[in-house]
Amino acid sequence: MKAFRFRAETLLSLRRRQEDAAKADLLRAQAVANEAAAEMDRAWGRSREAAAAYCAALREGLETATIERHRNWIVHLQGAAHARQRTHEDRRADVAKATRVVQDAHRHVRMLERLRDRAERRYDAAVRLEESKEMDQFAATQFARRAIEGGARRGH
Repeated sequence: MKAFRFRAETLLSLRRRQEDAAKADLLRAQAVANEAAAEMDRAWGRSREAAAAYCAALREGLETATIERHRNWIVHLQGAAHARQRTHEDRRADVAKATRVVQDAHRHVRMLERLRDRAERRYDAAVRLEESKEMDQFAATQFARRAIEGGARRGH
């Protein structure tokens, strides 16, 4: 019997490469999301520091213009922090999308692997059946030969 050959092996190989590429994309998306989270944390930290400096300035009794500059600076920093937060949320959405792509790619690979495993089990069963038939044929031939040889000896 011919050696086992899975006809969709090329497709399985392609699906594995697609899964590997999807995993690499996911890793990149996670790295970008992590960097966006760090930038967001730094932006909110700068905003908190400015607010603390503003409170300290109020206690010192600074001029109105200086207090106004502090408030404007805080508003600017909060706006930047909100922008970083939106960017981080977008990157997290990218990670979720990349995760779904990896899951779909993995599902395709597993489906083809299950098909290959089933085909290989059917092939193995067919090989065992063929071997069993050959052994039965051999045993029948041996039995017939012994019967003929035994009958020929009795006849002499």
